[in-house]
Amino acid sequence: MCEFAIMAAMCSNRGIGMNNKLPWPCIAKDYEYYTQKCSPTIKGKYTVVIKGRMTWESTKGLERTHPGYLNVIISHSKRDQLESDEYVNKVTDNLDTALIYANTLKQEGKCERVWVLGGQKVYDDAIHHPCCKKIYLTEIYKDFPSDTFFPPIPSCFKETGEAGVDPDIQEDNGLQFQFKVFTRTE
Repeated sequence: MCEFAIMAAMCSNRGIGMNNKLPWPCIAKDYEYYTQKCSPTIKGKYTVVIKGRMTWESTKGLERTHPGYLNVIISHSKRDQLESDEYVNKVTDNLDTALIYANTLKQEGKCERVWVLGGQKVYDDAIHHPCCKKIYLTEIYKDFPSDTFFPPIPSCFKETGEAGVDPDIQEDNGLQFQFKVFTRTE
């Protein structure tokens, strides 16, 4: 199976969503960071993005239609609706099947990298998967009411940072936040 990374943002109470939306106001710098990290860097190759159904349903605009993304959706319901969506490349019922599909694309030379982008159940499965090698986490230093949460980071991950990722606390739209990178060390 192929290696992958997680991309997530969470507020101080570990919240990642409320009523299938982000619980905080737009943070343009975080969205720019996300698109820069997740977009393919090699011409002619794609990024496989793995999301749960509810995360997919909340996805809008270019994030949904990005020409460099191959969208893989994990779902146990609404499969027919998802399979008929022109922007969904594959529907699976679990993370391992999604990773097998991504690995096939990598072996065929079509896929540059693989990202897991949520939601709560998908993050929980991914963070404990041995093929998860990095976690790119934006920590937003404020609590927001939330009904979905990012799981605790296992001790096999250490905060390492990464060249090109600004580790300083930043501010945008009245919110302080910080980009953090965790790497699997075991």
